[in-house]
Amino acid sequence: LAMLFDEVQQLYPDKNVSLQIFASDMNATEIEKAKKGFFPVEQVQKVPLKFINEYFYRAGEGYRLIPRIRERVKFFAYDLLSARTTSPPESIFGSFHLIFCSNLFIYYNEKNREKIMDKLIMNLENDGVLITGDAEKEVTSGTPLQSIFPPAPVFRKVGKKETRTPSGCKKSRFYQDSQVLPMAGDEWGGK
Repeated sequence: LAMLFDEVQQLYPDKNVSLQIFASDMNATEIEKAKKGFFPVEQVQKVPLKFINEYFYRAGEGYRLIPRIRERVKFFAYDLLSARTTSPPESIFGSFHLIFCSNLFIYYNEKNREKIMDKLIMNLENDGVLITGDAEKEVTSGTPLQSIFPPAPVFRKVGKKETRTPSGCKKSRFYQDSQVLPMAGDEWGGK
């Protein structure tokens, strides 16, 4: 995503467009590994040669992203099941236009998948896009997400922006109005 944005900026240098990319994982070790921007040769085999030449340099048994691209991404550890926050603190208030969430839901039971989906939808702007893994498409069933490129797992959020009640709870847009989901406490638990 950072490479594509860099390409667009080079094509249209007179356009003043900003982009913030947040990358999270609940495993801090994986975050530290990702920050290095190192990819073994087998992981870049499908990357276009133009991108390899422009955005990577050879490093040992693989390739490393150039600093300009690595610096566009803010990495942090974050647990989507955390009851303490509604969005990653680094993102300030959430309000994302695009969320990539691939190979995540397969690790959780149905109850926790719903909790994570609630949080993602709450933080996705109207007309924002959620991209999941192919095996995770069913998680969007019954939500205000509409498939926009079937059979690809690409969805657009339809409906009104969610508001929070004064008690710190939120009313879900896709459950009945009387149902209030907690945003704090132990109810969200772990895996």
